[in-house]
Amino acid sequence: MTVELSRLNTFEGGTAGGNITVANSGGTSGDAFSFILFNNASVGAAGNSAITYLASAAVLGTLGCHFNSSGTSASYLRWDMSGTGPYAFVSARIKSFPGNPSAAVPILELRSASLASAFLTIRTDGTVRINDRTNAGITASTSPALTPGASYTFELSSAPGTTTTNGYLAMTIYNADGSVFHTWSSSAVNSGDQPIAQARIDAPLSTSGWASGLDIDNCRAALASADTDWLGPFNPATPPNASAAATAGTAIIDASASTGSALDFAIELLSGPPDSGVPTLISEGKWWVPQPADTDAVWRVTVTDTTTALEDTVDVTVPHLTTETSLMPTLRYFDGVTIQTV
Repeated sequence: MTVELSRLNTFEGGTAGGNITVANSGGTSGDAFSFILFNNASVGAAGNSAITYLASAAVLGTLGCHFNSSGTSASYLRWDMSGTGPYAFVSARIKSFPGNPSAAVPILELRSASLASAFLTIRTDGTVRINDRTNAGITASTSPALTPGASYTFELSSAPGTTTTNGYLAMTIYNADGSVFHTWSSSAVNSGDQPIAQARIDAPLSTSGWASGLDIDNCRAALASADTDWLGPFNPATPPNASAAATAGTAIIDASASTGSALDFAIELLSGPPDSGVPTLISEGKWWVPQPADTDAVWRVTVTDTTTALEDTVDVTVPHLTTETSLMPTLRYFDGVTIQTV
């Protein structure tokens, strides 16, 4: 299996409330869109207030894309793609399903340079269906009804055939937790006979009845050599969860309970007197440290997931020695009159 080309846009590089344009859609957001259309016209350098960056639209991170559903004709975000494929994929996550639309709403499209190949459409009963190259619905692909207010990731896949009956179309809908809500595929449908060259995320039109618009996030697309190269639900790498505590008379720092995979541990002194000493490694993520005499010491443990390079830190305070906490034996002697303590 080979993923030949992939695209991702998280919208994180935009400005909250600003219009999304081709020029500002790249950078921190990921792969810039090739073209943005509203009401069948390019939004140009200024963009259009119907397609904006919005903090409340974010599913992950701080920004998402908001479609205000005011358009009356074709409106979308588009990536142009070229490669041998032949399988193409496009996906987007909606933050909250607005409820059954007043008219069918295409949300994803795959196309050749000049012709449609497939549409993923939310229907007026809340179900989702694939429409083929001619925009005819494929009944067998129909999903169960979506739940209003729920978050879903939608994914559409297509590969061209050589006739009107041997093309490939597929869809998968994922729940918010990444589990599969619905999946369907067929290699006996009309997906056109031209290589896929465009992936579109469609904006709902005013006929949708969605007065509050639609919030989407984490759009993706790919060309791949196999129909199994699904994009899947977008789950960015999760940093490890560092945890540590001073134990055993406050002389041992133990971070071995930190969660994650392929973890690497490091420790450094953040503050404390010179007699805070040097940590001695006992085992992975576990050190013995001296207790300082007069001032507490603060040690920082850094836990790194070596598979993602993400890290987390936790600070541990080691109290200084007192009569109660000293790890040294107490020396007493009799001076001929009373017992003295050193």
